Amino acid sequence: MADHIIRVRPAGDGWQVECPLTGDPLTYVSHDTAQSKARLLAMCVAGMGLDVQVLVHDASEALWATARYFADDPDGADTLAAAFTAAVALSQG
Repeated sequence: MADHIIRVRPAGDGWQVECPLTGDPLTYVSHDTAQSKARLLAMCVAGMGLDVQVLVHDASEALWATARYFADDPDGADTLAAAFTAAVALSQG
């Protein structure tokens, strides 16, 4: 199975986190905050039993860093799915 991809890329005056599981991109003011949220989402997705790759771009859209998160044991997936939903809600607020 292919990795799920989460991207951090520039967007206007801020930074976006693109994750197919959250729908619309999440927007943040700082690059560091966007990276932190992307990594939090990746840990939650891995906890749900899916492999994830985070691709972080710089202001020129060049690939700057990558990180892999491997699927955790899906036991307790309901609890982790709830944590993922909570992380998405917090990141949008």
